[in-house]
Amino acid sequence: TYYYCRRYGRDYFTFAAMFVTSLVVGSLAAKLSIQAKHARRREQETSALYELTRGLSAVRGIGKMADTAISLLADVYRMEIVLFVAEQDGISLHPKTASADDVKEASVARWVIQNGQLAGRNTDTLPSARGLYVPLMAEGQILGALGVLPENVDYLFGGNDINRLETYASLIASAFQRARRAEEAERTKLE
Repeated sequence: TYYYCRRYGRDYFTFAAMFVTSLVVGSLAAKLSIQAKHARRREQETSALYELTRGLSAVRGIGKMADTAISLLADVYRMEIVLFVAEQDGISLHPKTASADDVKEASVARWVIQNGQLAGRNTDTLPSARGLYVPLMAEGQILGALGVLPENVDYLFGGNDINRLETYASLIASAFQRARRAEEAERTKLE
């Protein structure tokens, strides 16, 4: 068995030095753990951006691009992802079987497309919506809305979540713009 004996005054000094050292080492270890966690998250975000960019570049047509984006973002967020795409004859929903097809969610997406601003859950605009909707904007043109619908009714989107969503929305909008230009060039070529 071990026990602490107080025979000499220097034992108090040694004990104090060891205690302070353990506090410093523990604090540094905790900081290192937090930094490693942030580095892993940044790596996952970078990987997701790369996969989204690569996936959108590999397919042609807005429908296929929408399906690719939904699939990749559903893996990132582990939530239901929907895309409302503005078209000449109205707004189409991707995927067609999405639960965001109800009137309330569709009206929030329409508002986002008309106003070009973030709306829905955890925002000042239409906060009673189930999802958070971000405009798909490229070259000053609004091409649709990206929606994220959490399963948990208490889920709160943080600033980092919103920034990432805006980045993903920008990539998707750029891909949609590229697809529309390609379709226009094809139509022009046929005429």
